[in-house]
Amino acid sequence: MAERTPGEGVAYVVPGKKCTYDVLVKQADVKVTGQGKTFISAIVEDITGRIECIQWDPDEQTVDAFTRHDVVYIQGKVGTYKDKPQITVASAVALGEADIQWGHVLPASPIDIGMMRNHLASAIDQFHTGTNEKAENALAKVVSALTTTPEFINGPAATFMHHAYVHGLLEHSLSVCENCMRYSGLDVRGGTWDLDVVRAGALLHDVGKVYEYTMTGKRLPASKELGHSLIGCKMLAMAAMTEDVDPEQITKIEHVIASHHGRQEWGAVVEPQTAEAWLVHAMDLADSRLFTAGKRVEP
Repeated sequence: MAERTPGEGVAYVVPGKKCTYDVLVKQADVKVTGQGKTFISAIVEDITGRIECIQWDPDEQTVDAFTRHDVVYIQGKVGTYKDKPQITVASAVALGEADIQWGHVLPASPIDIGMMRNHLASAIDQFHTGTNEKAENALAKVVSALTTTPEFINGPAATFMHHAYVHGLLEHSLSVCENCMRYSGLDVRGGTWDLDVVRAGALLHDVGKVYEYTMTGKRLPASKELGHSLIGCKMLAMAAMTEDVDPEQITKIEHVIASHHGRQEWGAVVEPQTAEAWLVHAMDLADSRLFTAGKRVEP
């Protein structure tokens, strides 16, 4: 896995120099010359730009890396072809998601990931402020198990609409959660809220997106068959089975997840029936609409 320094990437290659990069494969074809020589012709990119690659006499592992995987670690030497830079690849290894530094190959949230991790930890700690310590600890464990995975921390919140970049799902979820908390604390009508349901519902409303599409925006079959709301409900139910959580409370949080799109024509499984569900829906809608209007709400 290549380390990256400022000003380094495929846009800055120098002919004659060796190079090592993590790159996103945009196109790759196995071809044969007129003399029967096999080669891979590929187009790859990272956060800095796009470049053509070629590898002669590729082995089976290299062919698999380029044709079946999103991100590969390449080593090679820079040359030119038709007056454009081209990398002649010496070796290519497919990277698993845990090994990819996504910020090298895809746009990332402008908000510091360390700060967002701290905000997430603080939000989860808030489950311990009530009177039923055992129940709150159990719910905290469930929410933590679902929101501290690499898929949730690194994943995008959408493919192109809002927060469609690395760490976007975490950024959006934290923004919705913290705005829900602000509103519930400012309710001038004196309404009472189940803050644990609000907090858990806000953090988990989009958790199903980790199974809806890949980091690079490829839609998975589950996105068409179930959608992220139903997937999120199933994830919550399964995680809750390992902890002593009140089933009624889990049902309330599932309702928040199932209804967070507000209307069925907008993708809601059901429409909100509780104050907590309406609040999460309203803050989710506000955060996504404000983002598309160019008004990011930072957590």
